[in-house]
Amino acid sequence: MAMVLGIDTGGTFTDSVIVNTEKKEILCKAKALTTKEDLAKGIRNSIGKLPEEKLKALDFVSLSTTLATNAIVENRRGRTGVILIGKKTDDPLPADIVVEVSGKINIKGQVQKSLEQEQVAEALKTMRGAIDVLAISGFASIRNPVHEQQVKKQAKEVLGVPVVCAHELTGQLGFYQRTVTCALNAGLLPIIKELLTSAKQCLKERKLDIPIMVVKGDGSLMHESVALDRPVETLLSGPAASIIGAEFLTGMDYALILDMGGTTTDIADLTNGRVRIKEEGASVGGWRTRVRAADINTFGLGGDSHIWFDTKGDIQIGPRKVIPISSVTGQWPSLIKELREYRRPEGYELCRESETDCFLFIKEQPGRRYEQQQKMILETLRKQPHSLFWLAEHFQKDAEKLGLTSLVEDGSVGRISFTPTDVLQAEAHIDLYDTKGAKAALEIMAGRKNMSCVDFIIQVKRLLYRKLAGACVQSICDFEGKDFDIRKEPAGQWFLEQAFCENVESILRTKVTVAKPIIAIGAPVKAWMYKAGQYVNTAVIIPEHAEVANAVGAAVGRVLEEAEVRIRYDSSLKQYLIYSSKERIIQTSLDEAKKTAERIAKEIVKEAAEKAGCADYEIAVRQEDRHTEIFTSGAKHYVETIVKSVAIGKPKWSG
Repeated sequence: MAMVLGIDTGGTFTDSVIVNTEKKEILCKAKALTTKEDLAKGIRNSIGKLPEEKLKALDFVSLSTTLATNAIVENRRGRTGVILIGKKTDDPLPADIVVEVSGKINIKGQVQKSLEQEQVAEALKTMRGAIDVLAISGFASIRNPVHEQQVKKQAKEVLGVPVVCAHELTGQLGFYQRTVTCALNAGLLPIIKELLTSAKQCLKERKLDIPIMVVKGDGSLMHESVALDRPVETLLSGPAASIIGAEFLTGMDYALILDMGGTTTDIADLTNGRVRIKEEGASVGGWRTRVRAADINTFGLGGDSHIWFDTKGDIQIGPRKVIPISSVTGQWPSLIKELREYRRPEGYELCRESETDCFLFIKEQPGRRYEQQQKMILETLRKQPHSLFWLAEHFQKDAEKLGLTSLVEDGSVGRISFTPTDVLQAEAHIDLYDTKGAKAALEIMAGRKNMSCVDFIIQVKRLLYRKLAGACVQSICDFEGKDFDIRKEPAGQWFLEQAFCENVESILRTKVTVAKPIIAIGAPVKAWMYKAGQYVNTAVIIPEHAEVANAVGAAVGRVLEEAEVRIRYDSSLKQYLIYSSKERIIQTSLDEAKKTAERIAKEIVKEAAEKAGCADYEIAVRQEDRHTEIFTSGAKHYVETIVKSVAIGKPKWSG
């Protein structure tokens, strides 16, 4: 019997659940606030609510997380160095120091110019003490990784920091995207290390010596040791776990899956029990990667999305996430007094900040150079949080010129404001936080529009329903290959408005129908999704345990590892070239090349599966010959053979 603890460390909550995976039973569950300044605290608080006897019976732990995704979106990473071999790029890279060294390998994997060792030594000298991690990317390294391997060996001897090579992460062509993936992976190493260290610390406190697995962006699992080397593969880990959890909790194989959390709403398309995989790589925070991940649409819309006014005075929700004001005023009731006494001056318009904004000290960022005014603000907020206009009065500064936004963006300060969570708290639909704080902020927001609190809430709710329904429509357009944003296209916007808005006076009435049910999971969905489903005329299914579905998905996932080996014919050598992540091999016949490629593919995937924490697995191998047709004769010309191997199995229960 496999007893698994699933933990999901999200941007707002850390969820934990214990699952008997053989009987498919959820035995117990818990939630706690994610504590970004100390992840161990949130994990400890969550699993601390689970029965002790159930924890002692565990076989292993499985983690899913949005930390890597959020870190890239928020531009938080370790100091990253990049060494480029044989080619430079003028496009931006997610790195602090980029150095190019000479050396050339052609697309056939032949070394045409040896590595310039003196340049490598000089590059490493420049980076010593200035970086936390190093990424190495060579042109055509997927055809022959020898130069990357040589630089890695030198770097490990000189720098004493983690080193990652591009060929270790992806076998796909595209030098720039491969380099981006490698640099992101390097920058995420400290973040995932902190998460795993925190998890291990919490398990050790309870005398639990059990293995830890981590969910990858495609929903499969990998051992903690692999995650420490390849943290970039945890991109979209949380949403991927939600897909697995939704399938497990409902048994459905045909639906849209919508996961609404505190920060985002993630949507996937489930057809015949499968979700499409982005083989070409996921895009996160504006960076196109080569990370294999589930095809998921992400929208900046969650329970903690900022409710604010734009320059026209219209109500907006998101995409920025803030701390719900009601979650803070219970501990700091002085904020309510500040909000009521220090008000926006008549006629004063805000651009970056909002009238209900308050600010909370998080932590000073290492290496961050603060201006004098920012230092003074941090010292003031260390003692207690304060409202925007209290700070403006205290420092005798224009509210928009306090430099608060930059402090929020780098994680030094947290922004507290009005959110959908506060709407539910003010209406007494939930009883998580402080109702007085929620109502105080609500009165200010409604007063800005000269509306009653009831009418203001009605407007907010309608907007949120429309945004959720619009996210579903846009996701379907994307899944069906339509390259446009229907919410921004004037015609599409008008038709959605006619379909979603009540009391429309137009002669033409439109209707949107989604021909699939929506499985809705996440803590806020019971409050919002039933009505949003009516806007798109489909059923909404919210399964039991929907609020911890990500943690459930983490607990019931499987290990899946893939490897790809290519065979190409070299007409000048009259031989077949075999390319893999390990080496480049030359053989004289295609049959022998295929046998060798299959053996290598099996070896790579077997090694990867066992390293990923899989004990009982099956390996499948598939070969595909590719040809081009000669136009003049119609004959077929051999191009290459792709040999793919896949290993699928369950995690092993002992270290």
